[in-house]
Amino acid sequence: MLERVGSAPPILATAIVRSARQYQAAMWVADDDPSQAWLHLVGAVETAAGIRPVDDAPDIERLREAWPEIVFALEPATDEVRDRVASLLAPTVRAQAKFMAFLRRYGPDRPVPRPPDWAAIDWDAADSIFRLVYYRRSKALHEATPFPIPMCEPPEVFKDFEGALSERPDGNATGALGSVWLAKDAPILLSTFEYICRHALLRWALEDGSSQPSSPNSGIGVD
Repeated sequence: MLERVGSAPPILATAIVRSARQYQAAMWVADDDPSQAWLHLVGAVETAAGIRPVDDAPDIERLREAWPEIVFALEPATDEVRDRVASLLAPTVRAQAKFMAFLRRYGPDRPVPRPPDWAAIDWDAADSIFRLVYYRRSKALHEATPFPIPMCEPPEVFKDFEGALSERPDGNATGALGSVWLAKDAPILLSTFEYICRHALLRWALEDGSSQPSSPNSGIGVD
């Protein structure tokens, strides 16, 4: 790793160090302030993803991937209006697109051993989870809305499943401090996202930094 950083171009080496510091900060506060740890982990990935080129897809297509609800709401509008809205949202959408593309490209395979199905996330639906995590991060930064308490709880250890850890909050809904979160609103635990981030950042840092698309047989969502 040190050799990789030492021989990397300055922009890449700087991004590696900054991402590592964000990850380190997340680990320092994970027990006492898990919501803050979420912010640092997303920041670590966003820092790494920020130096990678984004594809040249039209803004409306990026918006369709990031916020399909907005595109659906714009269906009655003219093409000119849709393109204008997509253009205005392009900076935010582009940042989210890079974040999701980075985790899709460098993210790890499913952990082994696996917990029981009810405690496991759907790795084939990882994009929707990453989209929600990015949304939660934006709410936390811009509206001071902390990450849902269920996403900040420690994982359960399943001794009957070779010590596997739960990957998402238990149950169809969780209540705490007068609030209730449905499973779809809190689909992943901090510990699971840490696993994804750690492996993705290490893989990115140890590879050559190429912007070539990933192999269809690598990354998240592949057995």
